[in-house]
Amino acid sequence: MTAAALIELALAEGFSMAAACNNENAAGTPQSFLTAGLVYGNDHTPPDFPADDTTAVYGIIAPFARKNYYRLASQKLKNIAQKLNTIYHGKKSDYPIYCNSTRINEKHIAVECGLAVQGRHSLLLTKEFGSLFIIGILGLPFLLEDAGASNPNVPFSRCNHCDSENSPCRAACPTGALTGSGLIKERCIQWYLSGHGDSVPDMVIQHWGNRLYGCTLCQDACPFNQKTIQGVECTIGQLPAVMDVGRIVQTPDDELKKLFHGTALGGSWLCPSGLKRSAAICLQ
Repeated sequence: MTAAALIELALAEGFSMAAACNNENAAGTPQSFLTAGLVYGNDHTPPDFPADDTTAVYGIIAPFARKNYYRLASQKLKNIAQKLNTIYHGKKSDYPIYCNSTRINEKHIAVECGLAVQGRHSLLLTKEFGSLFIIGILGLPFLLEDAGASNPNVPFSRCNHCDSENSPCRAACPTGALTGSGLIKERCIQWYLSGHGDSVPDMVIQHWGNRLYGCTLCQDACPFNQKTIQGVECTIGQLPAVMDVGRIVQTPDDELKKLFHGTALGGSWLCPSGLKRSAAICLQ
């Protein structure tokens, strides 16, 4: 099969963009990858804080987490895998799906496939969709006939027009997580919001604000994200833009698991301990 045919399959399935490449790891399996992106965009309604409750403290959920785009991407990749399996056969394990996974370096593969480049904010970046998208990867048990197929989004000038020492994303980060040599995760608010770290440094807490989940400061400042970028339709795991953090702190763990089950915040790596930590910081 060709990369062009795989890309056509992905676009027909509803992905916003796609690219494919052979696995450069000579001893590795899968033999090739289909990388596809779903755009969540910036056409979102601003958070609406309830006006009739003056005692509650509300934490904001970032737009990319208000719907479960990762699960939607996984479902679409599963559909593609089933179609390919009717042609190439094999076991289910021959078509592994990686979506927000730690099993492989998803960003590296997306760049290698030509889906996007990596911006100075450490996130994947395209000319058309900026960095306002998530990706999913499907591993394949065969080599592509036209390895290295490119995507029209790349190459492009990406961050070259920004001052490398004072880029908008770097200037927007209040904790200094972005440097000329890359991202310092131990200073990144989002890294802690995702449940990482045994404790949150005071310097990060000072800039935490009312974030229950998701810091988008570097993305908000990126020139490629300034135009209106429409997100794809997604009805899976919908969450409100704001939630009462006091209630989250007081809710038993098993109830929190049920509340966030199937949402972007329902992963075992985050819920409930990570959410309670974030909620508690919002209350400080």
